[in-house]
Amino acid sequence: MFRFFVKQGRENRSVLSGRCGDAKKRLQPRRPPHRLREDEIIPHEGIPIVTPVRAILDAHAAGLGPALIGQAIADGQRLGVLTRTQAAQLTAGTAGAR
Repeated sequence: MFRFFVKQGRENRSVLSGRCGDAKKRLQPRRPPHRLREDEIIPHEGIPIVTPVRAILDAHAAGLGPALIGQAIADGQRLGVLTRTQAAQLTAGTAGAR
């Protein structure tokens, strides 16, 4: 499944989604499952993307396994995109929820 988000004013809209390789299924416009707050969006090379914290929380909510969530948190810390506090909060917030 893939999805593209486009910032339109104060709103973020998901404009395309579908399955890779599924040529028969037409791409349908979709709305994101929740509204993103302004502090959950950061620019990367001029393109607005979600913060690492938001991405990890969304992956957890989508059912990604605890081992991969833990790996994402560890990688985020190692790469310097998550602080120790953020990593601890994510670890506490995602532990045992599945």
